[in-house]
Amino acid sequence: MPKVSRDERLAARVRAFIEKCGAVSAAATALGVSKTLLWRFDRSGCAIDRTRTLLADALAKHEKETASVESETPATPSVGMSPIVPVEELLAMRALFQNMLNVIDAYVANPSGNPAMGGLAPSFVGGNVTQSDTLPLVGGQHGQS
Repeated sequence: MPKVSRDERLAARVRAFIEKCGAVSAAATALGVSKTLLWRFDRSGCAIDRTRTLLADALAKHEKETASVESETPATPSVGMSPIVPVEELLAMRALFQNMLNVIDAYVANPSGNPAMGGLAPSFVGGNVTQSDTLPLVGGQHGQS
């Protein structure tokens, strides 16, 4: 029977990787090992030499791949890059959030929970809402006035 020994350093690396991935199965998939193997090693920290070598090599390979991808990805977008979200969608999101704030303000002003009593009905979904900085917002369904 092969000799099983404990490797605290590898166990700590494996535990950190599992936590980073969120689950043993996700970590096992990322490393290319079976989830049973990874789960058992995570619980005991013990494995035969072949298994410890497999895990150490898989972690090293994954860390190397991750480092190379991170070095190729720019940390900040270059100047003059077009925005990812179109301006129309940003304006629609702004209107949605303003409507949400109007709803919250109406409920805070009227603890009874009846929006009509708090003057809420005309101030959202279809109403012409004006923000405090006097920028008109698009109201209505799907951001159309």
